[in-house]
Amino acid sequence: MPWEGNIARSPLYNPPSVPQGVTLIEQLIIKNDRLRQLGDQPYLTVVGTEEDSTLTFSSVEPRVRRCASALRRRGLRRGDVVCFYAPNHLEYVVCNLGVVACGASALLVPFYAGEHLATFCMREKPRFLFTTAAFFNEDVRATVKKCPSIEQVFTFDPCNDDGATPVADFDKDDGTEFPNQADLSPSDVATIFLSSGTTGEPKGIEHTHASLLAVIQSSMEQASVGVTPFHLAHMSGYFTHILRLQHGGHCVMAPSGELLSLLASVEKYKAAAMWCTPRELVPLARDPELTRYYQLGSLVAIAYGGSHLGDGLVDQIRKKLPHINFIIQVVKPGTWECVGPEERGELCVRVPYLMKGYRGKPELTEASVQEGFYRTGDYGWVDEDGWVFLLDRVKDLIPVLGSDQTSVTYVSPSEIEDCLFEHQGVMTVGVVGVPHPEPNHHQIPKAFVVPVLHGSLTVQDLKDFVSSRLSAECQLEGGVTFVDDIPMSMAGKIQRNILQSL
Repeated sequence: MPWEGNIARSPLYNPPSVPQGVTLIEQLIIKNDRLRQLGDQPYLTVVGTEEDSTLTFSSVEPRVRRCASALRRRGLRRGDVVCFYAPNHLEYVVCNLGVVACGASALLVPFYAGEHLATFCMREKPRFLFTTAAFFNEDVRATVKKCPSIEQVFTFDPCNDDGATPVADFDKDDGTEFPNQADLSPSDVATIFLSSGTTGEPKGIEHTHASLLAVIQSSMEQASVGVTPFHLAHMSGYFTHILRLQHGGHCVMAPSGELLSLLASVEKYKAAAMWCTPRELVPLARDPELTRYYQLGSLVAIAYGGSHLGDGLVDQIRKKLPHINFIIQVVKPGTWECVGPEERGELCVRVPYLMKGYRGKPELTEASVQEGFYRTGDYGWVDEDGWVFLLDRVKDLIPVLGSDQTSVTYVSPSEIEDCLFEHQGVMTVGVVGVPHPEPNHHQIPKAFVVPVLHGSLTVQDLKDFVSSRLSAECQLEGGVTFVDDIPMSMAGKIQRNILQSL
């Protein structure tokens, strides 16, 4: 029985054996015999518009050593911060590992979050900025001028700007100033990720050497080929690359949000695993031609995240790709505070690779982490066997007046979306809560729908469809609006705040 009081333990959860007193670079680079055993086999491939670029296992260690040594000569020390703002690039990985080897923290600003670059640079005071020649535009130059802490800008490719130095200069270093890892601590912050910012300004999420090592040790060996559209500044993209580096797999990074490129990469590299978001999975489920056009027989698993995906869409993909063991990776062990099996509530988890905290926000960290349990903000339940079922985000729930006309019932927008996805006339959909026309009546559900092409779908069709399948609280009393697209973040999350403003 996996339940212990109010704590449920997943039957698959096995606490990892995390090396003690070891830094991330010691584990990934110095003590990783696979780098030498696999030699010229590809470890990382970045899919390009014209051609792909690849980094081999044998080239990783010498390049990271030269990079770290070069940065050390330029004064980078333990506790410093270095900012990365660029698209996926082979040099991104090399320089990131070089920065971490120096004991500095890598501030990873996603390439699609440029509006937050200046804010985080002013706050974190990075010594260096890594980017590309194309991204070193007027806005980035203005940020550099506003942040006196930035001593130097490095570009991953050749740059004609006098204010930037190509990282190719690092290859001239002999590597003799590579930092002694014994001078660092596993509790040092290695990376600072940015949250998605769906509820406001993004937060800095700190991960230490120890928590990243726990990610590696907590995951099954991934020695196969895996294709992902996630950016290296996204935790999923970052974790994918370090797992492949540790376990001897091949990580293929396809452009974000480009389904055809993702599927073409699966076919080209005969990938066994594919990571994606609803941005890619919804059209994969809906378009009858995609799985016939691309050879996807090598796939054995699809891992997805970003937001909820209904069982109906999962079943459609299973029918198209029957050989796939479809997995949804969210969290491992979970606990519902003060509720038991099958009861819905907010999921709290305790895992060895939990973040250190929200950067510079101790009050938020204290509110989110209590006695080692992290409030995920996910709404769902745990069954008798300890399996975790995620339904929605707590912040997205719609408070509606209950059937007794006095109590408040929380309706999951994803539950309504799942229902609408079953209608063959619906391509994609987003549901939000809108104000009730009468005061003190909380909210009512409203759907924004992208219909399939050449359809004759009506608002009443969809209202009747939902009425015949869901409870009274889930009815589309707020109406239905047909739109050309559902706004989604680069991480594949529906931007419900934008829908509510339409």
